[in-house]
Amino acid sequence: MASEISVTLDTSVLLNFIYARIPGDIEENQGSIELLESNQSFCVIGGKAHNEFTGLCDRRYDLYEDLVDWLSENPDQDIYEYDPTTRDITTSSNDLSHVRFDVQHDWANDPRRKQLADMRRCMQDLATYQESLPSEYLDEVYDQFENEDVADELAGLGLDHDIEILVDAVEIHKQDGIERLSAVDSDITDQDQVEAINRAIREVEGDDLCLLILHPEEIDLD
Repeated sequence: MASEISVTLDTSVLLNFIYARIPGDIEENQGSIELLESNQSFCVIGGKAHNEFTGLCDRRYDLYEDLVDWLSENPDQDIYEYDPTTRDITTSSNDLSHVRFDVQHDWANDPRRKQLADMRRCMQDLATYQESLPSEYLDEVYDQFENEDVADELAGLGLDHDIEILVDAVEIHKQDGIERLSAVDSDITDQDQVEAINRAIREVEGDDLCLLILHPEEIDLD
């Protein structure tokens, strides 16, 4: 029997898991389902990923609820006419891209009844997974860590919020020996970037600490 594989997950893995499952063919599964459902994996997240996940689910639920209202109130208007920036909701640039390319583009030719049914299912499933994913699919949720020295070394790599994801991964590695960090986000998994990230980490933590940063499909669960 294969030994258990421990891995820290980036927020992108959690979101791919959800969006590969909910209605509308929003995302293709990129190995997230297999990773989170495998009996051979021990999956954890840091506090930054947990906070991002919770915040995004809250925003997306409000967004979907608003879109359902708009679709119901405007039965004869094309779904492309919906503009969340004119509505009384909070959205990020990522949310706006999600509406434009994942929802409006893919659902534009669907009848209104199907659009409403799929969006209501998305709301229900998103709320369900927001509660069940951390408690039923993850083996541990850590608090967010701080390591200003590592964060400063990573600052020049164009990583933005991923710096905090990486800081959590470093501290989880130091605390519990989990060297793998899995992400769907190519900003982290690109090989040149992985090498640059580990060079920065070694400047602070020494040569013994290295993150093995992998796409979910690269993790061998056999």
